[in-house]
Amino acid sequence: MKVSFILSGNVDYEAFEKGYIGGTEYQVWGLSKEIIRKGHEVLVISGCNKEAGITLLNGINIVKIKIPIKNTNFRVSPLKALFSRIFFSRMARLSIEKINPDFIFMTEPLSSYFISTVNIPKAFITHNFPYGMLRFFLNTNCLVKSGLSLLEKMETNVLLNSNIVIALNKAIERFLLLKGLNKVLTIPNGVEIDNNIKPYDGGYILYGGRLSPEKGVLYLLQAYKKLCEEERISQKLIIVGSGPQEYLLKQYARSIKGRVVFIPWLTKPNFVKVLAKCSIYVLPSLYECSPVSLLEAMSFRKPVIASDVPGSQDIINHEYNGFLFKARDINKLKEYLKLLILNPDLGHKIGQNAFETILKKYTFEKIAERYINLIERIIRHE
Repeated sequence: MKVSFILSGNVDYEAFEKGYIGGTEYQVWGLSKEIIRKGHEVLVISGCNKEAGITLLNGINIVKIKIPIKNTNFRVSPLKALFSRIFFSRMARLSIEKINPDFIFMTEPLSSYFISTVNIPKAFITHNFPYGMLRFFLNTNCLVKSGLSLLEKMETNVLLNSNIVIALNKAIERFLLLKGLNKVLTIPNGVEIDNNIKPYDGGYILYGGRLSPEKGVLYLLQAYKKLCEEERISQKLIIVGSGPQEYLLKQYARSIKGRVVFIPWLTKPNFVKVLAKCSIYVLPSLYECSPVSLLEAMSFRKPVIASDVPGSQDIINHEYNGFLFKARDINKLKEYLKLLILNPDLGHKIGQNAFETILKKYTFEKIAERYINLIERIIRHE
């Protein structure tokens, strides 16, 4: 069976040869390797700024489409990103017509716009929240909301043209069902168990990700500040990442007497090394789809604390394999930080339960099995 994944065409996160890939690309890479191990062929269609062509990498065929616009990131240049993704979608459709795969997985609505009309069985994966949900989550002005409404219409066409939509969490599934889309299935993100890195307790609390308001890092800093000095001395706080709130967060951290360390954005292999050494991993986001960093921390047997929001609440069974607190509740977050700092044996127990949860439901092998079963079921009924 020949399976094709269509990426977004965002060249900033699709440099597979260099290992510099984004969250969606990490998922596609991990799933592709497992699907190949099951005896199938995989082609990943991605964007590039250099020569177009096909590269074979770890058994995966990377089909590169040249994007004439260098900056394809929505956060930096929205209009350029919009046009580049529409262009990528048109060119990707031409590639699909030549490749003629048995099944297509689409990962981003704009880059899937033309792909969604080909007469091949296909699924759309909600690697980001649907635009209608984003309008609810984001406190945006009328102009931005109008823009999201336009994107939502384009996205809806892609969803309706798909044989099935894969929601990464139950909240997305419920939203799409309420919109009248009845062909939705929840399959979360997966994670690779890295046996080459041995985890240990390095004596620090960790957050890794974008430094932006929706990630809730300021609430983590406020909760950490509420710990007594002795507790902060035993566990410093490390924040890995970059983003629009970086200056504000660093300014606030100055009031915590040098116990907070900021590390610029790391490549995936380097971040995993830092993650494997933390004592506690915290994800204080206001919303998440299916947080990979949380899954990775759990795969290293780390006790995790996360806000009780879509995505995280699907993964964590409160007080069994982690702790959930109401988003923005710095007092509850501080309480769980203190509990784990003062009770390392509890942290070990929670971490072991977290690891067993990953083995049971969230390895790439388990997730790929669900994808393959889905493909076979859809093709049989075509």
